[in-house]
Amino acid sequence: MEMLPRDLQLPKNTELRYDRKLKELSWYGPMTVEQQDELTALSDDKDYRAAIQSFFEQSQPREMQADWVFAGSGFFKDKETGKETYLADEGDMICVANFGSAMIDVAMPSTSENADLQFEAYTERIPPKDTPVTVELIPVVAPEKSQPKK
Repeated sequence: MEMLPRDLQLPKNTELRYDRKLKELSWYGPMTVEQQDELTALSDDKDYRAAIQSFFEQSQPREMQADWVFAGSGFFKDKETGKETYLADEGDMICVANFGSAMIDVAMPSTSENADLQFEAYTERIPPKDTPVTVELIPVVAPEKSQPKK
């Protein structure tokens, strides 16, 4: 936004920010319906109201949409003992954070910096600790990638 609407005074205790230098309105974190209503009511400016609506929609939790790839992980050989370890066996079997030790990972750039992970767990869907689960991995080859290029 070139500038905030003249009639708009941003609340002090909000995640809504305006950077005058970059001419950018931004929102941090998920936005509740109540926050959306309160912020929308601050101005009749259509661009501002559209920005609030966009922030609301983009901030809502949603299921991750990503393809998975076999990343392979790697091996580590202890110089003293000569013992070789498959890195994924240390706990990074299936990851969403592009760890180099992952056996299976998301096919999109994410991060391995714990402070900046892009995905959050649906904690209400996680069974209690020590619950037996079965994970079935079914390999799929994308049709467009299975045919040699001519």
